[in-house]
Amino acid sequence: LANGERGPVWITAEQQTAGRGRSGRTWTSKPGNLFCSFLTVFPGGSSKAYQVSLIAGVAIYDAIRDCLGVESPGSLQLKWPNDILIGSAKCGGILVESTNIDGKGLAVVIGIGVNLVSHPDDQLRAATHLGAHGPAPSAQQLLSAIDQRLAELLVTWAMGQGFPAVRKKWLQSAHAIGTEITVNANAGVIRGRFAGLDDDGALLITERNGQTHTLHYGDVTLSG
Repeated sequence: LANGERGPVWITAEQQTAGRGRSGRTWTSKPGNLFCSFLTVFPGGSSKAYQVSLIAGVAIYDAIRDCLGVESPGSLQLKWPNDILIGSAKCGGILVESTNIDGKGLAVVIGIGVNLVSHPDDQLRAATHLGAHGPAPSAQQLLSAIDQRLAELLVTWAMGQGFPAVRKKWLQSAHAIGTEITVNANAGVIRGRFAGLDDDGALLITERNGQTHTLHYGDVTLSG
């Protein structure tokens, strides 16, 4: 990007020794899984660029189902904003970063990791990989499917004008409304039931006292 690359372009790695995720988390990634980043630039920028996180989640969810068809894990689901789960165990994650380019556009990098043949041994969070639940696509096969789905969804999104269609697809791919969740947000820990997404894609959570919160940032865990 600093040297003038404007994409769209994919960059992949066979292995990561300094993986980076949300909140500065680090890890080492073993070969055989999918590790990639997608760079693109939105000319003129977009005030709705944060919705790209949801778009990326739907693209990966759809791509896995494209590759595996009826053999896709039945409990494959999204967790806000874009974690890929099988049941309550994490199978893939996404980190989206953006920066303005001298007022000429907004550069966005979507970093993606999907566990295909192995998963990290994390004592704090349940993790899994596709191969533990049946057949798994190769990294290249899944990347090709993600590329196609992401391109389609970015066209549908249309810089935010088509977000209602993306929002609908995300909700269809996620855990059910009413699922008990815990959110570690800036305001502290909030426990309640998943109440969907607002019109811009923010998380809605309803506490037992009936109060509903709208969250634009937070670390979500499926309770139980």
